[in-house]
Amino acid sequence: MTELVINEISFNTRTDNRWTVKEWMSSLAEVIKYAIDNGFSRSIRMTMDVLQKELASDYAMNNWLIDLSCDREKRLYLNSLFTKVSFIEDLQENWIREEGLTTEFFYNDVSATGLGYASLIDGMALSLQSADEWNRENVKISRRELDEEACLNENDEDVFHASRKEHVDENLKIIESNELMKVKNGRELWEKRNELFPSLDFCDSNKEQIISLHNPMFTQIKKKLQFLEQRADDDHFEPSRFLNATPESQSRLSEHKDKLTQICSDGISRLFSWHLSATPEPWRIYFEHQGEKKRFFIGGIVLKIGR
Repeated sequence: MTELVINEISFNTRTDNRWTVKEWMSSLAEVIKYAIDNGFSRSIRMTMDVLQKELASDYAMNNWLIDLSCDREKRLYLNSLFTKVSFIEDLQENWIREEGLTTEFFYNDVSATGLGYASLIDGMALSLQSADEWNRENVKISRRELDEEACLNENDEDVFHASRKEHVDENLKIIESNELMKVKNGRELWEKRNELFPSLDFCDSNKEQIISLHNPMFTQIKKKLQFLEQRADDDHFEPSRFLNATPESQSRLSEHKDKLTQICSDGISRLFSWHLSATPEPWRIYFEHQGEKKRFFIGGIVLKIGR
């Protein structure tokens, strides 16, 4: 099930009128309930500061949740959800990778933790109706990463987003039409690998590697495999042209030869060097392109060897 993530940036807007805040919160409660009633997960993720951010003088979400002048049913509903809320900061330690590698997200140069996490897990971000910029069904953010050579890579990503019920409906259409997004765990991904990735040949060792995946890396690995699938029929495939695709150094090939050597589906043992980096954790997808056959052998889906 697609998870819901609160966009904390939409809580940065302040107003002098508490009634405006009450309207924002009432609408947010309606959108959350509508999304859950239509198949989205009851699991809510947010940053720790969202509940305490002042939206009007001495008035934050925490105050609205206990404000007897506000709709009791909506307050009780959100309270029941927020008792089991997952704070992104509790998960964020895995975003900071070894060797100083980091992944960060920005919206108009403002740090975007909630929108970024929604992007990582293919979740849907939810915003208050506190500004016109949140009246849309998707939001574009910037993803910035330092690679192994300490070079900054930046690319834009679209995030599922809603501040109104209509936005939920639009995103549902996209999600329900995307076969890869319907796959919700590693075991299901392995069982449907031939259907989803007909041009990728997996080694036997990939089975446990894929089955053990959890978000956010589960979603990121899916996207990387889809990236390879879409390029399998490229007669002139050159991995050096693609972001986050690098070969192992000769020293690492020698040091980790046993782990980088895999028996492929054709029975041939191969030493894999080229790999895609999957972040925010230091995962690697090892591959070898078979140009004439227009296929890829997948040699490993693993955390960086010898970290």
